[in-house]
Amino acid sequence: MKSILITGANRGLGLGFTRHYLGQGWRVYAAARKPDKSSILEKLKSDFEGYFYALKLDVGQQAEVAMLPSQLDGVTLDLAINNAGICHEENLESWSAATFASTLTTNVTGPALVAKAISPLMKPGSVLVNISSGMGSCELNINPGGGLDAYAASKAALNLLTRRLASKLEPRGVTVVAIDPGWVRTRMGGEGADLTVDESVGDITATIASLAPADTGRFMSRKGATVPW
Repeated sequence: MKSILITGANRGLGLGFTRHYLGQGWRVYAAARKPDKSSILEKLKSDFEGYFYALKLDVGQQAEVAMLPSQLDGVTLDLAINNAGICHEENLESWSAATFASTLTTNVTGPALVAKAISPLMKPGSVLVNISSGMGSCELNINPGGGLDAYAASKAALNLLTRRLASKLEPRGVTVVAIDPGWVRTRMGGEGADLTVDESVGDITATIASLAPADTGRFMSRKGATVPW
């Protein structure tokens, strides 16, 4: 039985990944800040006993991330998806240190510390996916007049982190990629977004299934195309 860790698993893309891999017969470790407050996760625990495990994890809290290996209880991971993230809209006139700090803590430091914590649990052939965004492409520079500047900066930093993690874990046979899920109708993406969660998750999981070691370090679209840095 294959095993996967998904962060931010209580809603949106994280919940979509959780449902997909449960449907594929994987053992799913679904991490969320307050899993005991999620009726959806509680129902999955009941419906998929022996396959589904809800973990308490706030990726912005170093102490909680440090406890992650003990929660996983030594399981070997075939796949991990760093999905948890936040997004605040704040125009230039309102930029604040607090917004940039919290965004970078959750969207960059969190995935970095999760990767550190679980890297001993990943075997040759396993995959680590960082959920990025087209907003993180310096070349594309999407919607620079908007207010998602802290978010865009955090995803650009996550992309660089992906490259560096790929170099560090490649000798151990672990593939690391950043994937842009597209504009998805979630609480973060809003109702006007292009894609449903199922559409994005379907494309991303197909791309993950097709990854080869040579793909490590890439920034990819949900369908596997190269996204410019």
